[in-house]
Amino acid sequence: MKIFNQSTKGKGMEKSNLKVIIEKTENGFSAYSKDYAGIYTAADNLRELKESIAEVIQHQVDFLIETNEPKKAKDLQNSEIVYVFDFKQFFSHYPVLNKSEFAKYAGISPSMFKQYTASKPVYISEDRVLKIQKGLHKLADDLRKVQFA
Repeated sequence: MKIFNQSTKGKGMEKSNLKVIIEKTENGFSAYSKDYAGIYTAADNLRELKESIAEVIQHQVDFLIETNEPKKAKDLQNSEIVYVFDFKQFFSHYPVLNKSEFAKYAGISPSMFKQYTASKPVYISEDRVLKIQKGLHKLADDLRKVQFA
């Protein structure tokens, strides 16, 4: 059974990434891991959500120790948490991002991009998701360089 989605090596110790998916809810946010059963929570805002997920992980580590699974406990305790927003919900959460203009900026057809973020979205390839993610990160880098007089 694969617990984590990726591994990296550092300082002679195997380090894994624990992918945690964040979703916007009516009352705040929820988070869960598809990679590891028992890791899920909800909170009013993202700061509280991250604090809560850390507590859930610690409870899971304690449980694994109690159930005589020290290797899994150590792997979980040493993992890096990677927060991932649901694609459609990300753009719903940030309506300030004009979908058509962002699509042009990222080099994607605006009409196709709208379909990706529609109520019943169409299939989107991993390569296309990475292209959109790169576009978003480029925009963030460009915005960091802005200074007002």
